[in-house]
Amino acid sequence: MRPGLAIAWISLLAVVAAAHPDHSSVAEAKLNPKTNRLEVAMRVWPEDLERVLSARTQTNVRLDMDAKRIDPLIDAYLTEAFLLAPEGARPGPDWRPPPPGDPPIDRIRWVGKELRDHEVWLYFEAELPAGATSVEGVWFSYRLLWEVAPDQENLLRVRDRGRRVTLRSTRADAWIEIKLEPTDEAKP
Repeated sequence: MRPGLAIAWISLLAVVAAAHPDHSSVAEAKLNPKTNRLEVAMRVWPEDLERVLSARTQTNVRLDMDAKRIDPLIDAYLTEAFLLAPEGARPGPDWRPPPPGDPPIDRIRWVGKELRDHEVWLYFEAELPAGATSVEGVWFSYRLLWEVAPDQENLLRVRDRGRRVTLRSTRADAWIEIKLEPTDEAKP
């Protein structure tokens, strides 16, 4: 291979890798003890989210569409992809929360999104399971984008009253029990 062609090929690979280096999302969640909800900020790759929403709706979905059209699609998807299960035994792979009662519980409350150059930030609140007043011991599954990226890895940093933990969710380890650690500020 000629040196000029090799350099061009390496440069192209570097650009592609920089544009979308891996299949991952990152989220930070903080428990609001007044509302008993996790306040979540989640960063995802826009093209991956568009791909999964397009597959779910069998239409071409773009994140820059009218918010009245796209936001309900994201909200419905998050309700299925971001799950919290009560303390106790590990939920099975097909576990889903019970249907809303009377009055209905809005498990995921959509707040909004922010489109940036190569990323989208999703903001929402997640209801803790019935009876939980902390995230400690709650089971968590973060199934975002597993449909379109089998090697998807999702990271979540959870904060609850001076304690925190970072969790890694993959298809191989779909359910994780939340065990918090003291932050540096909370350590004696």
